[in-house]
Amino acid sequence: MTSSRLAMVAQLKGFLDELPALRHRGYNNEQAIELWCAKVQDYLRLYLGDTHDYCTRFRDASPREVMVRIRGVPTTDEIAIRLRAKETALRSVIQALEFETVGALTSPSVTARGSERPKVFISHGGETVARLRLQNFLWSKGMEPIVVEEKEKEGRNPDKNVDHWLQQSDFAVVLAEQSRSSKQDESTFPRANVTDEIARIRGRQKPFLVLLEKGMSLPSNQLTGLTYETFPTDHIEASFTKIERELRAAKLLV
Repeated sequence: MTSSRLAMVAQLKGFLDELPALRHRGYNNEQAIELWCAKVQDYLRLYLGDTHDYCTRFRDASPREVMVRIRGVPTTDEIAIRLRAKETALRSVIQALEFETVGALTSPSVTARGSERPKVFISHGGETVARLRLQNFLWSKGMEPIVVEEKEKEGRNPDKNVDHWLQQSDFAVVLAEQSRSSKQDESTFPRANVTDEIARIRGRQKPFLVLLEKGMSLPSNQLTGLTYETFPTDHIEASFTKIERELRAAKLLV
């Protein structure tokens, strides 16, 4: 998950880069500042979850100074101090994320193949909180999550790029979520690219696991010999024990 963490740090630093222009517009533009704070908060919530310490740290950041409002209207000094508190919190989050990333890059792997991380291909319907949490979990277990959209294309078209990274992978996880689904005959199926990738994974005889959010189904012709796990909505963590078990069965995790 290091690549995703690096991308997250880069985006958060980009938010910091917006502050000089925001300050140049003047602190009397309270609405623009509130929009900036909301944007950062939404980004942290998407990638880390609303209850994560870093998300809470930014959300609850407030000035230690007690400011007095004039007729209920915030003064310029109050807005400036409030924004500075948010900036300080964001810088501390970035610093913590950078520390974690360096630690992940330098810490020994816990896989069955020494320092080389086995690659786990993730088939998905798009970027969601569940997918990001899945990536984090795989990385914490010594795997390298492969999300094709985040990998190098090197001139390959989308189909060939999927095949390329699937070929490089040792295992695959198929993530089927309600928010990224399609309806057919009163059933809820994964998006077409996901069902297509299940066939590709099988064609390459890769060991794989399908994660089905509660309420999701698969076409009957794909169920034969399928290993799957159902997880409750907004709680993909319930599937992590099964993932770990399958990785051990594939001799990718000791």
